[in-house]
Formats: sequence, C-alpha cells, structure tokens
Amino acid sequence: MKILITTDMYSPAINGVVTSVLNLQRELLREGHQVMILTLSGTCKTYQEDNIIYIGSVKMDVIYPTVRVRLLFPDRWMKKLLDWKPDVVHSQCEFNTFGLAKRISKKLDIPLIHTYHTIYEDYTHYFSPGKKLGRKVARMFTRQVCQKADHIIAPTEKTAELLRQYQINTDITVVPSGLVMDKFSQSRKWNSSVSQLVLIYVGRLAKEKNLDEIIQYLESWKGGRITFIIVGDGPYCNVLKEEAKLLPEAVTVHFVGMASSNDVPYWYALGDLFVSASQSETQGLTYIEAAAAGLPLLCREDECLRSVIHQGVNGWRYLDKDDFLSKLEIFLEADPTQRSQMGISSRRIAGQFDICLTVPQIVAVYKTAILRRKAKAGVAW
Repeated sequence: MKILITTDMYSPAINGVVTSVLNLQRELLREGHQVMILTLSGTCKTYQEDNIIYIGSVKMDVIYPTVRVRLLFPDRWMKKLLDWKPDVVHSQCEFNTFGLAKRISKKLDIPLIHTYHTIYEDYTHYFSPGKKLGRKVARMFTRQVCQKADHIIAPTEKTAELLRQYQINTDITVVPSGLVMDKFSQSRKWNSSVSQLVLIYVGRLAKEKNLDEIIQYLESWKGGRITFIIVGDGPYCNVLKEEAKLLPEAVTVHFVGMASSNDVPYWYALGDLFVSASQSETQGLTYIEAAAAGLPLLCREDECLRSVIHQGVNGWRYLDKDDFLSKLEIFLEADPTQRSQMGISSRRIAGQFDICLTVPQIVAVYKTAILRRKAKAGVAW
C-alpha cells in the first residue's frame, strides 16, 4: 500500500506528534508499505530529501511558540505527489498541511484519514482573550476539520468521546499511538536509598502542562530528600524556575533542557518515579515511555491514564495536593524490591502500546476506508 502522511511537525522537532509520526512511518515501512511524508521546511525553501517533501514556511511565534506557516506549495510538487498515486492520505495536523491532504484526497478520490492529537480547548490562552470564547472557537474549528475527513483516529477513548460531544459525525476508531518498546528496554539501576527519591518529568514546559502544580505541592514537602529532574523546554520554563526557588532545602530541582529522542531513555533511567500534572493530553506518550522504561508513575487523574496507570500496581492517579503528597510518601517508604516490582508492572502494562500491535489496527482503518470509497464509486475491490 502507498501511504502519504501529512504533518506540520517532523524531525528534528521533538514532541508527541513527531514521535507518533516517526514510529508510524518506521513500522509501516517495516511491514513493506511505501510511505511518503509531506511536512514543513525549516526555511522558505521547498525541497525533497528521500521520501520526504518539505514545504517552505516562515516562523509565526505570535500564534504559538515554534509555530511555522507554510508558503505557497508549487504546482510541480503537487503534481509529484499526485503522480505517485497514494492509496490513502493520513493527516496528523489540522493547520498547514491539512488543506493539502484534503486536496490530494479529492483529486485522486482516495480516503483521508485524520489522527486527532490535540485538545485545543486546553490551549485557549494562546489564541483567545477569553476562555469561554476560545473554547467555542476550538470546538467549531475541530468540528470543521474532522467533518472533512473520511475517518478519524483517536488515540484514546477520552479523545473519541470529546469528538462525539462536538457532534462530529465522521467515523471514529480508537487506536493508541504506538511506541517502539525496544528503545526503552535497557536495564536500569534502582535507587537503593529509601531516604532519597528521584522524580522525573519529560515533556514541553508550557502552561497547559500544569507542571507548576507539582512544584507548588513540593513546597509543603516535609519528608526525605527529593531530586526533581525536569527534561524539556518551552515558553513556561522561566516561570517554573522562579517557582522552584521557593522549594524547601530537602527538594532539589534540575532543569536539564531539551533532550534528543535518543537521549530520552537515559533520562528516564535516572528516575525512580515519573510525575505529571497535565490534563491536556489526548494520550500522553511520555506516560507510556516512562512505563516502558520501567518507571512507576504518579500523575494527575485524567481519563487518558486509565489504561496506563493501574492504581497501586504501577503507580497512582492523584486527585489533589494531599493525595499527591501521601502517595509520594508511600513510595518513598517502599523498599527497592517493592519499587522494582512496580516498575516491572509498568513495563508489562506498557506492552499493550507496542507499535507492532497498534499499526496493524491503523492499516485496518486504511483498508476499510478504501473499501468504502470504492464501494461508493461502484468499483469492485
């Protein structure tokens, strides 16, 4: 099968969408499919490298940090894609490349599949003067985009249910964004000290990630020593650094900045417990990465975590400050064997998200959409 994947973000950028695209591309190729990527260039120039076409674009940080807006897509590049004749177009983003994905789908009469990665209602502080207005705009925009696709892939039931609440009539299938499990399989050393704890967070440092909540909770910590390693960067970094100055002497915070995808597994290996306060995730790949790396997790209660964190087995989904601190104390007092067992459970639970299991589900969506398109046109398979 020939599959065209369109995405506004691609390597070397580091975020959940890019990780999902790279993992999908890798597994589709491994299964023998042909894959082309249509994405944005980091410059004004449109060019091709291997099977990746980069569209010239310009920075537009006023909309959102690191955002780029595409320039005109020359006809000769569109012709190149049309001549390749993909069987299906799989869109990953709703802005720059979605319109091109729709055009290609229409011209070739092939299905347009769209994976919905971002809950825009949680990002209103970037584009709207008021939360209520922003949420209304986000719902309208999402509905408009999703109604143009032949099929929607939602990474979690939480996301699928949200789209149904938006009254989107397009067929929706829940398929988790898969993970390359082997990448996180290296052995790790467990902290042998029950009087010291290493917390780790990996992800973008942005307001919607709510990381300041954990830092504020730790201001009330009265237990043993804690080292908090924060891996990532973003527009909220300086705010978090200022808040970290208020922490008690027992808590040390290290902001290590952005890490390459190859280095991320080594950062996970330094931690005893993964923490997050975000409720803006459609799935949250870093949760699954941490679990695959053998880390127990302590994260803010959220519907997308129900299949990732099993209460008391490989961590906890906390509700508030008291709940967070009490679970932290329980984990701190656990001996290395208990912590190790929780880590083993995390790896087992993360196994359900192996890319080898999720990509066949996506390919099944492709085939179903192609069959429906052909049946609608009166063409036999």
